[in-house]
Amino acid sequence: MATKVRGGVKSRSGKTVLAVKLLVTTVALLWLFHTVHWNLILEKLAGLHYAILGLSFIVTATSFIPCALRWKRISGSCGYPITFEESIRAYLMGSFFSNFLPTGKGGDLARGIIVAKRNDYSLGGIMGTILVERINGLIVATVIMIFTSLFIFSIIIELRDSMISSVIFVLVLLALSIICLNPRFQALLIRLFRRTRWPRLRNAVQDIIGVFKTFREKPNMIMAVTGFSTLNQAILILSGIITAQAIPGFQAPWYSFPVVIPLIFFTALLPSIGGYGVREAGFVVFFGWFGVSAESATTYAILRLTFNLVFSLAGAFLFVVNNGRKEDAAGVTEVEQV
Repeated sequence: MATKVRGGVKSRSGKTVLAVKLLVTTVALLWLFHTVHWNLILEKLAGLHYAILGLSFIVTATSFIPCALRWKRISGSCGYPITFEESIRAYLMGSFFSNFLPTGKGGDLARGIIVAKRNDYSLGGIMGTILVERINGLIVATVIMIFTSLFIFSIIIELRDSMISSVIFVLVLLALSIICLNPRFQALLIRLFRRTRWPRLRNAVQDIIGVFKTFREKPNMIMAVTGFSTLNQAILILSGIITAQAIPGFQAPWYSFPVVIPLIFFTALLPSIGGYGVREAGFVVFFGWFGVSAESATTYAILRLTFNLVFSLAGAFLFVVNNGRKEDAAGVTEVEQV
């Protein structure tokens, strides 16, 4: 009887979370639809410079390389070696699940499950490596955004209030990430989960914390991983600038991209269905600070979303051809329901 109650509570909790994500996505999309003039967007799409757009797509695709190298370096140093090819395949497959599962983080869960099952690794350990790389990327994006914001404050006084509130929000997220890396916090987690009746959960938590400890004790790895994260952000900023050049009438200063692109990264952390709506609305709001029209920003968002969907389809193809085993799909679905 107690088991049924726990299952019912978990089911209601999952439905509540899904309802919140659906509400946020719906509100963001409705706001977007009522803010922009879609006839102007169609005109901009019709006037795209396809050669520049193609170059932007190619540059964007290269952003997977430093991500794959980053994960490979972390995993290998923490006792879970994977090849570069395996890492980049998993990233592409994760892109598919991120865009087509009801959570923006479905891709991280999916690639963790796929790699852990294929290599018979601890799922907790692999997810620990993913958490470490995500936190590192979060910190790098924060530093880039803050330094660019300091530069902007000195030349655009009108943006100060908006930028300060955004920086505070980002710093809160960063503080939470740093707390997760703190040894005392990790020791507290171990003591809490040591009492649990589920040994698999206890072992998973210990494996995750073991990865954090290994990462913290290897300064050379930290420097290498930070370099890969910086390169990834630089590629995304460069590709974003090139994408803007393909849109007729898109005028934004170069220094807006090191602010907007990291902010979109943080916006995607909000509860939503795959980041849809909040990501596109974020482009409108943040580029609007720099004088970009809502129609130009929405066109930009549509193009970036199209890139993501193309990468997702490539990931779906790889998953079906190389990883289409029923147990992998079942594993991903099981974790998504937790």
